[in-house]
Amino acid sequence: MYKLSNKWLIVISIFFLLGGAQLFNIVYKSIAQEILSTITETMTEKRGRWQQIFFNGSILTNIQNNLSEQLHFKFNFQFGEYGRGYMTMGFFILGLLAGRLHLFEKLEKYKNQIYRLAWMALGAVILLYIIKPILPAQHGNPIAEWLVIPLDNLINLLAAYVWLAVIIVIYSKETMQKKLSKLESYGRMGLTNYMVQSILGVFIFYGYGFGLYDLGIFLSVMICLGYTMLQIQLSHMWLQKFRYGPIEWLWRSGTYLKWQKFIKS
Repeated sequence: MYKLSNKWLIVISIFFLLGGAQLFNIVYKSIAQEILSTITETMTEKRGRWQQIFFNGSILTNIQNNLSEQLHFKFNFQFGEYGRGYMTMGFFILGLLAGRLHLFEKLEKYKNQIYRLAWMALGAVILLYIIKPILPAQHGNPIAEWLVIPLDNLINLLAAYVWLAVIIVIYSKETMQKKLSKLESYGRMGLTNYMVQSILGVFIFYGYGFGLYDLGIFLSVMICLGYTMLQIQLSHMWLQKFRYGPIEWLWRSGTYLKWQKFIKS
């Protein structure tokens, strides 16, 4: 079976992360400009209408909206002009490379390089934030719109790397490893926790739940931190009895096409 070299994986990852795949969307927009210009409702107006559905509509109305307009918007968000799905693919490939290099198993070997690159990444993020406002006007110019994509993606990528380096510095101390041990369980159940948080958030903030969408930023953040702390504790308790989170177990079983052991012996 052919195995892609690390160099090719890096090239493919950069292509996805810096918006290369969205060039196809730019070509489409250029060709279909006349058709797109007939669309009168702006994105701001759409968001306003959707918010009214989120906050005031019934659960059935929200389901109908999610299966129609929102599904189209999500597809466009992942693989259209926003290209978040391509960026996710790029991060997956970087994760594969980190696994191949045994990066986190050999931190002592790579530590100085990681820290040096983190300072360079921080400087690049600051520089890119300075450059961003002086880019040419984007409205109606597909190429100018595309230029923002690699810039934003690069800022996100470099900022994520800086945070990774900060976490490595903190976690390299044994005292901090003990204090943060429960976070390992939270990370191992990341998909389950993400889905549970989404469900909780919907019923806390949406109109057909508690409707607490107008609490303000501070109280909303406090609520989110509260159920995140609860999830950290529950994840730690769960993994003392089970090998995986429930969604992770289903995902792993589907990946290997075989039911995986779930309960710890």
